[in-house]
Amino acid sequence: MTQHFAPLFTVAVNHSYYSGHCEDLEFFVPPETSGVMRGGKVLTRVLGGRLHALYGTDSPGLPINNLAGRTLLFGLRLRNSTFSNFTDPVVNDTRQTPFYFNGNNPAVLEPPQGIILASGMHAHVPQTATRPLTLRLSDHNGTLLVSQTLPTGAVEGSFDLRALPEGRYQIGEDPGGGSVALSRLYVSAKLRSAGLWGLIAITVDAGFYAAPPALTLDFTARQEQLKYFVVAKNFTQLEFDQLNVTDNGFNEEGRPQLNFDKVPPNLFSATDISPALLGDGDSRIVMFRSLAAVARNERGFRKIQLNRNGDVLVSHLPQPSADKPQAHFIIHLSKP
Repeated sequence: MTQHFAPLFTVAVNHSYYSGHCEDLEFFVPPETSGVMRGGKVLTRVLGGRLHALYGTDSPGLPINNLAGRTLLFGLRLRNSTFSNFTDPVVNDTRQTPFYFNGNNPAVLEPPQGIILASGMHAHVPQTATRPLTLRLSDHNGTLLVSQTLPTGAVEGSFDLRALPEGRYQIGEDPGGGSVALSRLYVSAKLRSAGLWGLIAITVDAGFYAAPPALTLDFTARQEQLKYFVVAKNFTQLEFDQLNVTDNGFNEEGRPQLNFDKVPPNLFSATDISPALLGDGDSRIVMFRSLAAVARNERGFRKIQLNRNGDVLVSHLPQPSADKPQAHFIIHLSKP
């Protein structure tokens, strides 16, 4: 008997930094998910950075074993250690793990929540300074499991998670009158030690078998100002004043023009490179800074040029590569 497979859903990773598909994340299938998929005759394949889930069928739209209502959990691992250099954070607290899931619309992934991968004895450091403070551990649906009250002077609470089934939980902080802060947990010793960047929980909807959804993880490139610190040696004041940075590539690249202002060393901010680190007392120093923040992209911008009195000194000023955490560049100029 020949068994056929049909699409159940796909998960694509999209990133505005790249002109093509993004392969900076890889999908990890936990053992529990593998077991559920075996029971449901579901296979997964990754092609071009996209996860494909396929179900076994004897007839189009009719699965051999229906998984409607079951949740498939996948881990995400980073393949690119420089990912955070050019990516906007997807959760407010970057110490937390992004958790994606499909909600009221099963064909769409909700914006990620920040969760804490936890197991064993879990120490909870409250966000709330008030004491006494009641901490309540509940399941994902809000059913209370255990509570404790921190007295004056206590800095953290502790919960024994060892007997809990794997899954989602939450800790609420109540100084009196109701919870004012909530921390989300995913309890799993295996996942906690798996080196994961994120998690995806996909609840299979009955409609997936007839109309497989194309789910997406969407990432946005970081925006920042381009800053060029020019260190000129043996330039007269007139020659130095004639230096300028211009964008001469916006027309051919079909993008908005970048404009730059000229910032003397006495107006550098605390986040700029200190003038004391840029040159000796004989050098003249200036910063050219883009007026607007620009989104990083893998190709950069062509023909951002350093000029003096109309003459091009540098045809293509450097652009921030993926391994560069800031768009700061030092340009040295010297005359005999």
